[in-house]
Order: sequence, then C-alpha cells, then structure tokens
Amino acid sequence: MPVHAPAADRDARRRRRADPRRAASAPVAQPGQAPGQALLGLQRLVGNRAVRRLLASTPGATLQRFDTGEHLRIGDRGAPRDQAQMVTLVPGYQLTYGEMIAMAGDFFGSLVQMRELARVEGTGAGTREEVEYVRVVKVRGRAGQFSEAARRAADRRYYDLARENRSHFVNPEAGDQSRSTADRAGGAHQELRLRWNGISLQFVREPAVPRAGAGYRHYHLEALFEAYVAGFEGRGMDEALATEAFGCHYLTDAFSGGHLRTARASIGEHWNPKVPMFGANVKGFIAQALALRIGDAETWISREMAYQGAFGRAGTLEQVSAMLDEKGGFTFGDVVSGAIHDDDSARGVVVEIEGRRETLLGDDRLGGRTEELVVDAVNLSHNDVARAWAVGQRRGGLEEVLGDGTAIAGLVGAERMLPRVVPDGELPAAQQSVRWDFPTADALLDHGPFQRALAEFGRRKAAELAATESALPEVARPHFAPAVVEPFRDAPTDTVRRIVHWTPNTGGGFLGHNQDDNALDYYHQARAADAVGSLTAEQRIRLTRDLLDGYTAQDEEDAVFDLLTANPAHAAAVIAAVGWDRLEDELGGRFSRRFPEAGHR
Repeated sequence: MPVHAPAADRDARRRRRADPRRAASAPVAQPGQAPGQALLGLQRLVGNRAVRRLLASTPGATLQRFDTGEHLRIGDRGAPRDQAQMVTLVPGYQLTYGEMIAMAGDFFGSLVQMRELARVEGTGAGTREEVEYVRVVKVRGRAGQFSEAARRAADRRYYDLARENRSHFVNPEAGDQSRSTADRAGGAHQELRLRWNGISLQFVREPAVPRAGAGYRHYHLEALFEAYVAGFEGRGMDEALATEAFGCHYLTDAFSGGHLRTARASIGEHWNPKVPMFGANVKGFIAQALALRIGDAETWISREMAYQGAFGRAGTLEQVSAMLDEKGGFTFGDVVSGAIHDDDSARGVVVEIEGRRETLLGDDRLGGRTEELVVDAVNLSHNDVARAWAVGQRRGGLEEVLGDGTAIAGLVGAERMLPRVVPDGELPAAQQSVRWDFPTADALLDHGPFQRALAEFGRRKAAELAATESALPEVARPHFAPAVVEPFRDAPTDTVRRIVHWTPNTGGGFLGHNQDDNALDYYHQARAADAVGSLTAEQRIRLTRDLLDGYTAQDEEDAVFDLLTANPAHAAAVIAAVGWDRLEDELGGRFSRRFPEAGHR
C-alpha cells in the first residue's frame, strides 16, 4: 500500500504551485515568422471557406430515399401518357408529374408551402425562384443562374426536412409492422367523408405526416375531392393531379427497401439521449484528424500548432461546427438508422404485395421488379383521380368515388399495393432485420449484423466525403483521404467507436500544458448539453487526467468532481485509472468524504 503524504504537506504543495499556462500557451514562432503567424497560416489552410465547402456537401442527418432522378422517372412513367403529363401548381405555372413527385416531401414540407412560394413571382427567398432552383438544379441536374438567397433558403429547408424525415418511413416506430395499413394511415379517410357531407368545410392544410402511408392517404383523398369538384364544374384535373403527385412521393418511398422496417423515430428516441455528444464529437474528430495530420507532415507546422488551429476559438472546429449545425447536425441515432437503412436497401427486404412475396431494394438500386411495382402503384393511384374527375363530369354521386377507393378492407387508391413486411420469424437469419435496441453503444458496435450494416453505411459516407476533396486547399488534399475518408471506408466500426469515446487530445501540447484547457472546454459543452452523466467511462478518465494536467484551477477541480459524481457507476473506474491519491491531492476533503479511501483502494 502506498505511503500518503500528510494532509498539511499536500495543502502546502498545492498553495506553492505557480500557474505556468499563461506563459507557455503562446504559439512558438518559426524562424522568419512573427509570433502567431504560423497559427494564422494554419487556420487559413484548414479552415474558413474550404471547410465550409467540404461540409456543405456532406450533411450528416440525411437518409437517402430513392434518389431524386429515380422519383422523377417513376412519376413520369406512372402518368399514363407517352409524354410526361403536366400538372398545375398554381395558375400559370406547371411542372411535369415526375417533377412534382421528386420535389415533394424532400424539398418542400407540404403542398401548401410549395404553392405559396410558387405564387410569389420574382427572385430571392420566399419566391417562385426557390421552386425553379429545385426543379432545374436538384431534380433535372442542370446548371442555372439563381440568387444566393433562393439557393440558401431552398437548401436549408431540404436539410431541415431531412433531419425530421420520419414521414418517409413506412414503420418509423417500433411495433408499427404489426399494425394494419389503414391504422397506420390515421383518420384522413373519415375526415374527407365529413367534408364531402358538408360537415367539415376545410380539409387540413398542413397535414401531420407521421409515416409514409399517412402522407399518401391524406393527399390522395384530397386529390380525389379536388378532381371530382373540378369535373363537376367543367374544369381540368391538372391541379388535382398536382395534389396527387405530391402524395405519390410518400407512396414511392413506401416501396424503398430501406424505408420499410427502419424504425427511424424509435431509433433516435433510444440512442440520442444515450450518446448526446456524438454530434459534437464528429465535428471534433474531423477537425482534429485533419489538422494533426497536416501538422505531422508539414515541417513548418508543429502538431501543437495544428491542433490549436483546429481548436482555437477562431479555428477549424468552429468552422466545422457552424456548417454541420446549418446542415442539421449528426446524431448517433442518424448513424444507427442510416446503417440499418443502407443495409436493408442493399440486401433487400422481403415483403408481401397483394398476396405475393417480393424482395424490394432501395436507394440508387431502383430497377427491375422494384421499379415495375412502384410504377404500377403510381399508375393505379393516378387512375383513381382520373376516375373521380370523370364521375364529376357526368354529375355522378360522391359515393361512386369513395366506393371505388374503399372496396378492399377500407383501403384507398394504391394502399392495396403497399408492401407488408414479412416478420423476422418467417424469414431465414440472412434476411432478418438488424437488431438496434442495445443498452450501450459498445454493445451495439460489437453486434455482428450491425457491423455488416455499418460497413455499407461507411462505404457510402466515405464516397460522399471523397467527392469533396477538391474543395480543400492543395496542401491539405493529400491528408484528407487518410485522415477522414479511409477510416470511414476501411474501419467504420472502429471509427464510429472512436467518435463515441472521443475527447480533445493535443498529444501533449506546448510544454504539456494545453490539454487541460481543451478538456475544460469540452466539459462545459457537455454540461451545457446536460450530457455529463452520459459520457463513457473512457471519456471520463481521459477528461479527468487532462483536467489535472499542470496547474489545476478551481474550475477544473469542480469539473473533475462533477465528472466523478455525475455517473456513480463509472466512479470506481475513474479512481482506479487516475489514482485515489492523485484525486485526493487535487480535490481535497470533498473527494475523500464522497469516496473514502477504504472503499476505493
């Protein structure tokens, strides 16, 4: 057993300490450089516009559906004409049926929102230019001259919608697969009956869309009503078809393999409170990995200066944070649901459609049987609207429209074709869903099927990152792939695990006195996010060691004590790793009273 110094000696030693940090923390100038010049050069090298361009094209929260071009093709094939059918968004402004399907949901949250923008002619945010920018650039992939304000407004809305995209998933909540199609779709059908009977004068303008089936049902029923009235009044059905096409975006998503059994909402609810610092860790991991690699390779920049360029108060970390926040952030729930989504899209999901078993793929794998099924569903739904219009033209009764749409078990339109996921109990192991509801992130990352899913996710994420390399300064490009791209591609499980457990690491810093400042900054960020209790034991140990490095100020002592007490289950591991003597020496009586020596030796 170690011999402990008397308490009086320890107190005297604590009082005699000087604070060397202020003198040691200034960057050391290289020959021919003024103090701070190298640091400023690094910040210019790694940060600013290059990092903004880099991260602008790698939004973390976005889960891909059928891509925009696939939605376009589905829609234009689903309209039963040789050429793409035009629909009227607002008087004087038309889109093709496929364009409408591709733009809905992903780029505009509701048809009302889309129409309100289209009504305002001119340029800038809040005008028709936003709609045109999405149609020309995002859907058609063509070049065009659009104002910065319109582009930024449209892009920001896209990322906002991607962050809250449960409406594109058929079963976003655990247990949804056991519910019927009509149950999951909600009460829109009854609501429309009331409206047609004159009891309810207004249909819901901004529908709450909890899942893909509910979004489709709402817009399809609204389109039936609009088509019937248009036919009755002798007008064309192109405005009703705009409503129908908007809803068909959700219909097409219901045939994408990755959107059938990914419990998007429940996954986020389970994991985001468990790993709340993941988004901050992603930012720090990327900024630190790139900056430290440049510092190792470039003789005119020390690793410490590289780190300071990444984590100084005007450095790369702040640039990374600002851009990722603008794009919606990146949560651990996004990683888990994204991995499961990508895995199901690649392997395919076994479903039943009208009594037949099919395997549906997702994302950029549209084609073959999957494409034929979803085109048939869009065509069936389109024809329902055309029939409603024809009934109105000949002054038929409303019951003819609803009767046709509800002939099978209360379903409407193409709901009779919506896939039913075959339960895991009826499938061989290779076709079953990936379990995600583990108690800890490490337990999930140790799970073989999830590691397979994460490998697919990592390949896709690495490809997104690699495509941005050209946006970096020339001196940084050789370091980007090994520092950022390759870890996601070649070792995704290890990379995600490192991010989960990440804390700032200077490798020693200037004269060994930098890590305590960075650790304290990270602690304050975790405290502001109410995440101190959720930190891993590994994070807690490293932060404690770094906070105690060099002179320990009062705020650092307070942070260490909070780290020890915020999660009692980790306290023993931290004390064992750091040492009871060291902690008592730094924290004094409040530590020894809370953690008596006899119980922690």
